[in-house]
Amino acid sequence: MRLNRFLAAAGVGSRRHCDELIAASRVTINGKVCTNFSAQPSADDHVKVDGAARTLMIAAIRYLDAFVKHDGTWFFTQRKLMVDWTETRTLATS
Repeated sequence: MRLNRFLAAAGVGSRRHCDELIAASRVTINGKVCTNFSAQPSADDHVKVDGAARTLMIAAIRYLDAFVKHDGTWFFTQRKLMVDWTETRTLATS
């Protein structure tokens, strides 16, 4: 997932607004300023905007599997990963 979409999913703003934040060097990944629009942060990365406190995003993950029956036998055809963001919490700083 590209950085602007990642930030938009986290509730920072629209994808265009997130593009403006990236262009203005206001986004950091693991403490380093990121101006690369094609950066793809992983779940291990710490992404911050304007040095804000980290937030924890809680997601509900489920799989939607599809099967087909051929000659009396069921075969697996595809799996879709469904992610629903359910809550965002600010983590306490120590």
